[in-house]
Order: sequence, then C-alpha cells, then structure tokens
Amino acid sequence: MIPLRIFASLVPLCLFVGTAALAASPESPNGAVLGKPTVLVFGLGSRCRYCVQLKEEIRQVTHETGDSVQFHDIRVDRDKDTVQAYRVLTSPTLVFLDAKGAEVFRHQGILDAAQLLERLVGLGFWPGKG
Repeated sequence: MIPLRIFASLVPLCLFVGTAALAASPESPNGAVLGKPTVLVFGLGSRCRYCVQLKEEIRQVTHETGDSVQFHDIRVDRDKDTVQAYRVLTSPTLVFLDAKGAEVFRHQGILDAAQLLERLVGLGFWPGKG
C-alpha cells in the first residue's frame, strides 16, 4: 500500500485554469480553446501552498496579457481524463499549448510572474510590452 502523502504527490488533485470567455471559441477535444495560446496549470488547489502562490502569479500575468493567452480552471479530481491525457505526475505543472492545441512546452514547478511572462514572449504567445 502506498502512503497517502506519496500518493498525493504523484496524483494532482486539481487543474487550475484562469478566467477566459469560452462560449464563443471552438474547443479542441482536450478542452483547449482553438485560436489562442493556452496554459494549463495542474496543481493541488488550496491544499498546496505552491499552487496557491502560482495562481497569484497567474493573476498578475493575466493583468498584463489580458485575454491574449487563455488560462482555464479544470479540477483534475473531476476530470481525471485530462490528467492522464497530459501525463501529469507532479504538481504544479504548466502545460503550454499553441493556438491549435498542440503542446509546445512543459514546466514542472513554480514560475513567478516575470518568468511566466518571459516564457510567453519566448514562445510567441504574447508580444510583450510596447
């Protein structure tokens, strides 16, 4: 039998995805909104201080980027198929998807707002400031 704390570290319990208007955008089979870059953030929700910290960093990023990059909130304890589809084993994990829904980059761990903005610019997801 696997101890609970080890099991919990292997299986993320929630998927954070920020705020975005989804109704008008077509979705790919994996839930990514087609036509805009997407970042899926897998974490342990409010039980994980690192995930809570990452959510705050993402709020700062969305203040800068507006809706040019989509962030979606999907709890993996309710959508385990998404966790399996993206082969997420640790949290937090960020999965960056291009406008067609293809994975282009993955990061395990925390990024602060500046690092996340730098990554979005580097991937061509956001042009940056002026």
